Amino acid sequence: MEIFATHKNARMSPQKLRALARILRGMPVHQAKAQLQFFPGKAAVIIHDVLKSAIANATHNFSMVEKDLVVREVIINQGFVMKRIMPVSRGMAHPILKRTAHVTVTVGTSDGAAKVLPGKKSEIATISAEEFAARGGADEPHVHADDADGKVADKGATPETPVRPEKSKEAFQKVKMMQQGGDVKTSGRRHSLKTKKGGE
Repeated sequence: MEIFATHKNARMSPQKLRALARILRGMPVHQAKAQLQFFPGKAAVIIHDVLKSAIANATHNFSMVEKDLVVREVIINQGFVMKRIMPVSRGMAHPILKRTAHVTVTVGTSDGAAKVLPGKKSEIATISAEEFAARGGADEPHVHADDADGKVADKGATPETPVRPEKSKEAFQKVKMMQQGGDVKTSGRRHSLKTKKGGE
């Protein structure tokens, strides 16, 4: 199993990142992290952050053991290029290309078989839209597969806990307000426009 993480439009040229990416391929992740901490330059910082994100994806989402992971692949692709100019003598301008890169780090086990930590799998019940609407939007909490007593994983939540219908409406109103330009109470721009209209 291979798990990856991607950083898009990193503010560095792909040529500078690829020189470091060649060194890391095939390394165990703990060794790669140690190497990146002591490499000079910005390229090591960018790749180190993406590597940490890929490790977190593997351990958290797929319950894989970190010490068994290796860096399978580091792919550096060209991102968008910002075009700027440098004014020079005699009314001329020299072009400046500010390049960006897409960094993808793929981690996996060396033998290809994923080792999963015990007791991390959970059973997720699948219901239809009609059943979800009949419950009033309340979903049942997940139950661990190896829980013999069948206890609810979230101790604070119970299936009988009522869900306020106003809660989803409030969330929708907040999203709508942010799309239209922000909250009147927190946004300085809206507040200034409001006071200006009131003053007139």
